[in-house]
Amino acid sequence: MIFSKEIVKKCAYDPELKRIIYYIASLTSEKRDEFKKKLNLYFMNKNTEDDVEAFKFYKLLIDSDNAVKLKDEIEGLTNEK
Repeated sequence: MIFSKEIVKKCAYDPELKRIIYYIASLTSEKRDEFKKKLNLYFMNKNTEDDVEAFKFYKLLIDSDNAVKLKDEIEGLTNEK
């Protein structure tokens, strides 16, 4: 598991985070590359701590199939009930 249970819970119950994760998980490889370019441009001159943390989170989701893995963990958590 690359994501802690705390992160999975936060993402599962935060509608905006969940929407972002599911969106990125649904992207094709080509669309993910396009999104990555846009992400890099958007965060290019952002220096605040919040911006840096957001960039790290998006980058983690975009790399390989991490968004899909997190989506699966969210679904596993919400299906436990």
